[in-house]
Amino acid sequence: MSAYGVTLAVNSGQIPSAQGDFVWLFTQQNFIDANNEDAINGSANSILNGGGNLRCYTDDTKTTQLPIEIVTFVTGVFPQVQVWGLSPSLDTASTVYVEADDTEITQPPVTDTYGRNAVWKDFEAVIHASETGTDGVFVDSTGNNYDTTLTTGATLSTVSTGHPFNSTWPDFTGLEVITLTSSYQTINNTPFTLSCLVNIDVLSNVDGLFGNRYSTGDINWAQIQSNGRVFSRATGFSENRAEGVFPSVTSGIVKLKQNSSLLQSVFNSTVTAEDTTISGGESINNVNSANSFRVGGYFNNSESFRYNGRAAEFRIKREFDDADRDEAEENNILNSGAFWSTGAWEQQGGGLVIQPQSIPSEETFGTPTFTVDTPLVILPTGIPSEEVFGNAMVEIGTIPISPVGIPTEEIFGVVSITLGPTNISPVGIPTEEMFGNTVFTGGEVVTVSGNMVVQGMVEMLISPLIEDVVEVDINDNADNQWYI
Repeated sequence: MSAYGVTLAVNSGQIPSAQGDFVWLFTQQNFIDANNEDAINGSANSILNGGGNLRCYTDDTKTTQLPIEIVTFVTGVFPQVQVWGLSPSLDTASTVYVEADDTEITQPPVTDTYGRNAVWKDFEAVIHASETGTDGVFVDSTGNNYDTTLTTGATLSTVSTGHPFNSTWPDFTGLEVITLTSSYQTINNTPFTLSCLVNIDVLSNVDGLFGNRYSTGDINWAQIQSNGRVFSRATGFSENRAEGVFPSVTSGIVKLKQNSSLLQSVFNSTVTAEDTTISGGESINNVNSANSFRVGGYFNNSESFRYNGRAAEFRIKREFDDADRDEAEENNILNSGAFWSTGAWEQQGGGLVIQPQSIPSEETFGTPTFTVDTPLVILPTGIPSEEVFGNAMVEIGTIPISPVGIPTEEIFGVVSITLGPTNISPVGIPTEEMFGNTVFTGGEVVTVSGNMVVQGMVEMLISPLIEDVVEVDINDNADNQWYI
C-alpha cells in the first residue's frame, strides 16, 4: 500500500525574506478543506491518532527528511494538532511534505536526527506549556532539561481562552510562579532573545512576565514585564532599559532582544521601544549565577510583583532575531491557516496490488482497459463482474485456466471466452447446471477421452474431429452417459 501525503506551501507575503533554520508550525487550521480533511479526521487513510506515523520532508520527492516535534495530535471530528518542524531554509513558495508513513507507527526517539531535540537545536530552552493537569510541570523540548516546576502556588490551571490555535496554556492569576530548573546557564556572553506567547489581563511595569531578576543587587539578568518594559544588566555595567508597550487581552508574541549595541522590546514583530546606548550588551553571563529564569514572578516574588494573564512558548535563544524572522514567526504562529496553503491529501506512487475490489468500475472511471504483460493466474474472485464494474476489458498475456477459473453467467453476466489450441478433458467441460448455456469455440482439439457425465444440454463445436453438432438428451440414455 502506498502512503498518503499532502504538500504545504508557504503563501506569498508570509515570509519577508528567506530564513535559514526556520522552525515552523502547522495545526488543525491547515486541514479544513474537503480535499485534505481526511489527513486528521481519523478515517482509514488518516494520520494515526497521536501522530506516530507522521513524517515530514522538504517536498514530495522525499529526498530530505525534516525533524519534527508532535506536541498534540488528536484525530477525529474535533481534531487538535500542534506540530513543529525545522526547515534548513524557508521562503515564499517553500514547501513541507506531510506524510502518513505506510510502515512506521511511532515517532523517532527525541535524540534522533529527525526527533524532537533536533527541531530546537538553536535554542537553549523551549517550554510549550501546553500539557494539562500538571500544575506547572512542563517539559523543555530542547533536551537541555530546563523543565519547569511550580515554585509558587498550589495549582496552575490550563485553559484555551485566547489561544491563537485553540491549544491550552497556563492561566496565571497573580498567585503562581513557575521556574525553569537550573536555567541560569542559558545566556553566556552572546546576543540573545527571550520570547513568549501571551494574552495579558493586567499591564504593569512591576509584574514579572519572564526573566531572572531576583533582587536589587543582582547582575547578569534580563527581564520582561507585563506592560512591555524590558531591561537587563551585566557584570560591571549599569542597567539597560527600554520602556515598551504591550496591549492587554490580545494574543501575541513578546520578545526581549539584545546584542552588543541594542536592547529592544517587541510585540508581534513591532518594536515598541529600544535602548541604543546600552552597556555590556554581550557581557551577560549567567553561568555563575544562581538565578534561574521564571514565569509569573519578579524581584523578591511578592504577590504585588506577579503576572496576571495567560502565557506559553517560553524560549531562550543565543541569537538576536532580526525583524524579518520576527514577522515570519508572528505570521506562522498566530495564523498557521493563512501561512500555509494545503494541497490534496492523496495516495502517492508505489507498487500496485490489484484485487477485484481495486479494479476501477465503469460507473466511476468509464470503461477501463488493463494490459498485463506477465503470465497471470486468474481465479473467479479475480475477474471483474459486469454487475460490479460494467463492461470491463482485460487484455492479458499467457493465462493458465482451470475449471475454477472460468467465469459463470450467474456470477459475471454474459462472458465470451475465445481460446486458441485447447486440451479438453472430461473434468474441463462445463455443465449447464454449473455455468448456464456456454459455447466453447476452439481450434485444433488434441484429445477428448474418458467418460463424461452430461446433465442438461451441451453444445460443442469441435473441429476437425467432429463436424456436426452433437446433441445428447440425458433422457435417451438409461445410465445418463455417452461415449466418444
